[in-house]
Amino acid sequence: VTADGVRGRVAGDFRTDKPHKNGLSTFTAALQKADNFDLIIIALGTNDLQQRFARTPEDIVRDLLEYRNLAGKTPIIYILPPCFDTSDNSGYEFTDASEQLRQELLQRKNELGNYIELPKLPLSDGLHFSPLGHYRVFKIVREVLKSYI
Repeated sequence: VTADGVRGRVAGDFRTDKPHKNGLSTFTAALQKADNFDLIIIALGTNDLQQRFARTPEDIVRDLLEYRNLAGKTPIIYILPPCFDTSDNSGYEFTDASEQLRQELLQRKNELGNYIELPKLPLSDGLHFSPLGHYRVFKIVREVLKSYI
């Protein structure tokens, strides 16, 4: 198991202000460091929904599909961007327009292949999972992984 999460990471490589938060380049580096992976789980796309990035569903899907190209024959499961609060609790970058973009992205989920669409889960701050929310994600992912064993 290799965990390579960074808070605020985006799916693509468009962050010139904080290149260490670009998902594709760090994913490529992680693949080069590791031997072989039996399965890859990618939970990206939520930060791309921030209004300041002006991303489209097409941009986000294209970036997510690039991971599949980089992984070769290794199966990928995408965890789709979960529900979040669009009030002031989640910050000014996650608005009703962000939720609309998330809905448009979910309409294109079949293009990604294997994915997990999470139910509405408990949040600690309107955006991030609470401890109970994390536990529920664990249980959902565990059930999906059983089909790969």
